[in-house]
Amino acid sequence: MAGANAAMEIRKYDREETLLIVTQETDKPYYRPPLSKEFWTEPDYPKETIYYNIQDDESIDILTGTTVKQINADQQTIENESGEIYQYEKLLYALGGAPKWIDGWRVSVS
Repeated sequence: MAGANAAMEIRKYDREETLLIVTQETDKPYYRPPLSKEFWTEPDYPKETIYYNIQDDESIDILTGTTVKQINADQQTIENESGEIYQYEKLLYALGGAPKWIDGWRVSVS
């Protein structure tokens, strides 16, 4: 979510550069707030609207299910867990976050 928002903001000021979003998420970026509200409470809520529209921009690439293993600031590269190396000119490092679970409160959806 942080990376997608950053990409959309960068696009407002720079329409030329290619952007790469690297995320451990297995799905493309989506808005979290509707998932806790409208998605569950409104039967006619259009489910496809939870996703960011950055896929429409061909100069934004998304690597899902990918972990950055190392950042080399001197060489301006990042390396993923598979050993692939990507060169960058500018880097925005948005860590994201993980949900905190309280014992006994985890909900299983099937």
